[in-house]
Amino acid sequence: MASLSCVSASLHRVTTPRDRRTGPRVNHGRGISAAPRGGAHTTEDGDASTSTTSDLVGAVASGSRDLTRSELDRLTSTLDLGSLCDAAASVRAAGPDPGIVTFSPKVFVPLTFACRDRCGYCTFAKDPDASDKIYMSVTQVIEVAERGRIAGATECLFTLGDRPEAKYPAAKQELSSMGFESTVDYLAHCAQAVLDKTGLLPHCNAGVLTRDELVKLRRVSASQGLMLESASDRLVDTADAAHHRCESKRPSARIRTLDLAGELRIPFTSGILVGIGETRGERLDALFAIRDVDRKHNGHIQEIIVQNFRAKDGTRMAAWPEPSLDELLWTTACARLIFGPVTHIQVPPNLTPEPDDSYPAGTSATADREGWRRLLRCGVSDWGGVSPGVTPDHVSPEAPWPHLSELARVTQEEGYALVPRLAAQARYVVQTRSTLISSDSSNSSDSSNSSNSSWTHETDGCQRWIDPNVAPHVRVLADSEGLSRASAWCPGREESAVDEAAEAAEAGKIGNKNKPWLALRSPRPVDIVGVDGAVFGGRVGVNPEPSGRVRAAIERLKRRGEGLLLEGKCSYEDVDFDVETQLDEAAVATLLRARGADFDAVCTAADTARREQCGDVVSYVVNRNINYTNVCTLSCAFCAFSKGPAAESLRGKPYLLAMDEILRRTAEAWARGATEVCMQGGIHPDFTGADYLEILKAAKAGAEVRLF
Repeated sequence: MASLSCVSASLHRVTTPRDRRTGPRVNHGRGISAAPRGGAHTTEDGDASTSTTSDLVGAVASGSRDLTRSELDRLTSTLDLGSLCDAAASVRAAGPDPGIVTFSPKVFVPLTFACRDRCGYCTFAKDPDASDKIYMSVTQVIEVAERGRIAGATECLFTLGDRPEAKYPAAKQELSSMGFESTVDYLAHCAQAVLDKTGLLPHCNAGVLTRDELVKLRRVSASQGLMLESASDRLVDTADAAHHRCESKRPSARIRTLDLAGELRIPFTSGILVGIGETRGERLDALFAIRDVDRKHNGHIQEIIVQNFRAKDGTRMAAWPEPSLDELLWTTACARLIFGPVTHIQVPPNLTPEPDDSYPAGTSATADREGWRRLLRCGVSDWGGVSPGVTPDHVSPEAPWPHLSELARVTQEEGYALVPRLAAQARYVVQTRSTLISSDSSNSSDSSNSSNSSWTHETDGCQRWIDPNVAPHVRVLADSEGLSRASAWCPGREESAVDEAAEAAEAGKIGNKNKPWLALRSPRPVDIVGVDGAVFGGRVGVNPEPSGRVRAAIERLKRRGEGLLLEGKCSYEDVDFDVETQLDEAAVATLLRARGADFDAVCTAADTARREQCGDVVSYVVNRNINYTNVCTLSCAFCAFSKGPAAESLRGKPYLLAMDEILRRTAEAWARGATEVCMQGGIHPDFTGADYLEILKAAKAGAEVRLF
C-alpha cells in the first residue's frame, strides 16, 4: 500500500456568524442616546435638533438609532424628492445584503372570496353564490400548489376574506359540513396539507386574528401577514371612505394582531396602502405604528409593503385618482428611512405607476421598467411574491405579473442581482437551528403530538422564529444563506414572447364562478428550475465586469498568488506579504457577498488561480471508511451516527468492531485497490491512547505493508 491514512474522528462546532445577516436586528438602537457629531442638542424625544442631514442618515444607516417623527418631518421638508431617495438608497446600501434584491416564487391560493367586510377599492371580496362552494376544497388547493411545485415555486400564499362565517350563514354551514368551526381552522388544515403533499411553505394572510388563531397558523406556516393599510380611524368612520363600516380595518384591531404576532415570534409581513384617502401625515403615522410594534418585539416585521392604490371598475372608488409614481417614491423612501437598513421594503412590481413624465401611447412596458428603476433607487430591496405563468394576482387581476427575465434584467442593470427567497426572509431562516430533544409529551402545547420527543430550537441566544412543524420543510428549501435553493424560479433566461393582453385576459378568468382559482397556465420555460449567471451562476470564463470593491479584492488575491509562485513557497507563514496584499475583513466580506457579475468575477479569478498554481489535473484517492465504533460521549445536533443512551433508537444499535474485523476490512480494501483507509468513529468513553494504537496496528497488518 503506497499510503495509508488513519484519521481519527473530529468534533466540529457549528457556529452562527455574528453579523447582521444572521438574524433580525435586535433592539435597533432604541434607548441609545449617543449624541451626533458636532455636539448637537438632543431633545426629550431623542430628536437631535441641530443634526445635519448626513448625520441623521448616517445614524440610521449604521443602525445606531432610529429617526424620530420630527426628524423625518424635517428631512422631508428640507429635501427634494431626488435627495430624499438618495438618502434612502444610502441606508439601504448599509444593509446586510446590499448587492441583491429578492423575490418569492409563489402560487396564489384564494381559499375563499367571501368576506364580512367590503372595502371601497376591493374586487377580491364577492358575495357567495348559492349554487357554488364558498371555499376551495383541499383537493383544489393541492392542485394549485402542485402546479407551483412543478414550476419551481417555494411559497404557497393563502389569501382569503376576513371571517366570512360571521356574515354568511352558508359559510358557517359549509365549514361545519367539512368538520371545521371556523375559516381559520380550515385554513390551518389546508396549509398542513400543502406542507405534507407538496413541501411548499405556506404564507397566511387571514385578517385580524386572536392569539390562539395565530398560534394555530404558526404551526403550519413559515410566515404570516396582515397589512395595516392605514392608521386613520377616519377612513373607517367617515361615510364613503375606503374602510367605511369595515371594523376589521380598524387600526387598533390590526395593530393588536401585529403585537400578538411579535409576542409569538412569527416572521410577519405588514405595510400600507398609498392613495386611499389618507394624508401624507397619516401614512407616516401608519409606518411609525408598525415600527413601534416591530422594535418592541426585536424585529418580527420581516418586510414592509408599500402598495399603491389602483382604481378598479365595479368598486366605490372606481373614479378615485391613483397616486403618482412620485408619491409612491416619496412614501417608499420614507419607509426605508423609518425602518433602517435591515427590514425589507417591498413594492409589488405589477402595480407600478407610470412615471409622471408621460410616455407615448403603447409603451406601458417601458414605463413599468422606468418605474422599477426609480423604485430601486429609493431603498426597495424586495419585489414580493411573483407567480408568472401559474396563478394570477387574484387581488389585482387586471395587473399581470411581470416576466421574471425582464424584472431580473432591469434589477441587474441597476446594480443588483435578483435572487429567489423563501416565504420567511433569510434572516429568520439562517439563525434557526433545530434539535431533537427528549421531552414529556404531556407538557407539549400540541395535543396532536403523541411522540415522546419534540422539536426545540437553539438559536445561539436568539429567539426561535420558525415553528418546529415547519422547520424541516424550510431546511429542505433553504440554502446556507437562508435564501431559496436552485429549485426555485430563476430569472435571467431567454424567454419566448408572451402576449400580455392574453395573459391579462386569462387572469380575468377569476370571474368564472365555477373554478375561479384555476386560472392557470402551463409554466413558461424561463420560469423552470435552474441557476444561471444572473443570480448565482458562477459562469467561469465569461469575463464579467465586477464592481470596484470586488475588483480591488480580486487584485489583492492575484498579487498574493503571484507572490507565492515567485518565491516558490507554499506556507502562508513563510511569505512576507506587505499591507497591500493583505485581505482585510471588509475585502473578505465583499468577496463572500458577491452576487451577479461580481460572483462570476470571483469564480473566474478563483479558476485562474487554480490553473496557475495547480494546473489542470484533478486528483482523488481510492478510499474506504472503517467506522470502528458509533458509541460517542457527545450528541451533536446534526448527527445520526453517534449512539448513546438518548439515541439508541436512531439508525442501528451501538457497536464496537473487533480488531480482527478491522484487519479484515483493511485487507479487503487493499485487495480492491484502495490506497487509503479512513478510521472514523465516535468519542468512546472508555478509550485511551492505547486503544487507538491497537486500531492502527490492526489496519497496518491488514494492509500487509510497512509505513515509513
